[in-house]
Amino acid sequence: MRLFFGFFSILPLLIGACAANLVNPYPSQAPDSSLRVSDVIELKRANRIRWSRRDQRESLTAFLASQRAIVNSTARRESDFVLMSRAEYLLAEYFSAEENEKLRHFGEAAHWAEMALLENPDYRKSLNKADPLTGISLLRRKNAEALFWHAIGLSRWAEQSGVGTALRYRNRIERMMARVNELRPNYYFAGVHRFFGIQFATQPGWNEDDLALSKKHFEQALRAAPDFFGNHVSFAAIYGKKIENAGLTKKHLEVAARGEPGSLPGFRPEQILEQRRARKLLEGVAP
Repeated sequence: MRLFFGFFSILPLLIGACAANLVNPYPSQAPDSSLRVSDVIELKRANRIRWSRRDQRESLTAFLASQRAIVNSTARRESDFVLMSRAEYLLAEYFSAEENEKLRHFGEAAHWAEMALLENPDYRKSLNKADPLTGISLLRRKNAEALFWHAIGLSRWAEQSGVGTALRYRNRIERMMARVNELRPNYYFAGVHRFFGIQFATQPGWNEDDLALSKKHFEQALRAAPDFFGNHVSFAAIYGKKIENAGLTKKHLEVAARGEPGSLPGFRPEQILEQRRARKLLEGVAP
């Protein structure tokens, strides 16, 4: 894995006449009150089954269709927005081949996670300040998941938009990730360290010091969550490839390719997706 708005559009993502924009404007309409609480409960029940099969595109897209109704209802919760964000991220990262499709889904991932953050009233009010990112300090541990997925989605959206956009958002995203690290340092299998491992190895103008920092972060991620295949795949595909170490690359890809996806309860679909990626990458590694 690689690896901001008034209520609802205080911080527009306009970066000049030719710059990329997030795909969705933030909705100003009120939630749909026609959907009863009992309807939402039934939708969530059906969606739990779809979510458990999120390593399959058909199940993931069906989940998103129902989840959209849930997050647009009066019964929505912060966790519903976070799941929507995660699902959009998975669709972009593992199932979208066309560049514009990836861009759209990463943008959606960033959008829905930001909607989760806006459920925090202190954060929402802070967006009126001169520096909208001051609100990050007001977020609490329970908001760390939303902040992580917002940063990841925004990072991948910016990357897909081009080097200029990625550089423009870099500091903003890094500040978000630093706050996640303060609130929940090992969230999503040390996702912050995995993010910075990728960031230091792939940023424009990288040097040997950056590679050393990349290795340090990847090793921290591997120590914290050695059973998560994504840590091994990212370390191999990003750092191992960068230093042209076929032995290291193959070693870590094989951990994921030969591992047991069920080793992390609740995350078997993500393990399967990373395992598929590892096996594909191994085809291009010298014996």
